[in-house]
Amino acid sequence: GYPAAQTLALIHLGRIMGYLAVARRTPGQLAAEEEFLLTSFQTLTALLLANYTERKQAEADIHRRNRTLAGINNIFRETLNCETEEALGQACLRVAEEITGSKFGFVAELGSDGLLHAIALSDPGWEACRLVDASGHRRPPGNFKIRGLYGRVLQDGKSLLTNSPAQHPDSVGTPPGHPGLTAFLGVPLADGDRTLGMIAVGNRPGGYRQEELELLEALAPAVVEALHRKRTEQALIRSEKLVSVGRLAATIDRKSTRLNSSHSSV
Repeated sequence: GYPAAQTLALIHLGRIMGYLAVARRTPGQLAAEEEFLLTSFQTLTALLLANYTERKQAEADIHRRNRTLAGINNIFRETLNCETEEALGQACLRVAEEITGSKFGFVAELGSDGLLHAIALSDPGWEACRLVDASGHRRPPGNFKIRGLYGRVLQDGKSLLTNSPAQHPDSVGTPPGHPGLTAFLGVPLADGDRTLGMIAVGNRPGGYRQEELELLEALAPAVVEALHRKRTEQALIRSEKLVSVGRLAATIDRKSTRLNSSHSSV
């Protein structure tokens, strides 16, 4: 064994980076030269550890930024490829689930009726909760009362992360047949200070971290912009169709008028 040992804090810029344990074969005070060498080694180790930590953090930040940019690019690409708002909503949800490592989720907006209207729902989360519509087809529920965990996101206009959903004070449980919720992350979709809806994901293995929260918050404005562009595009298409129908009706009316005039002349 070693009769003498001591633990030194590795401090850089006032922050403890770790600890250095030193064991000596001989007891007693260190000589001045030994004390100087040990202190120098302590300082150098703290600096190297700080540089390593900062480099790893920088790499993590770059990786997170790249993931965010890739997700945003995917969403805007889907804005061009998807023909309907529903298809775009599903594409946005897939991106959100992918970058956060989530099992399921939803994208929804607040309606004038005070309910939350689903734009996109993950099938695994709602397969067992499907309803039968008027045509006899089974479909997932699309309108929700503002309550529970997602209600807190909408009412506060702030993100909510919990890895113990059942114990959260706002929890109201899950619908019958819905998979158990082990982790929840919800982020509002906003236009300035006005909350328009939200995007929520659930059941990331190991739970959610600040990293996933920041990723989803960075993605949310792109989702809002993509849906706005798609709705503007669809409104323009409808307007152009109405103009075309109007022109066709006017052409038919003119031809009918000329034909009636010809008959009258005969």
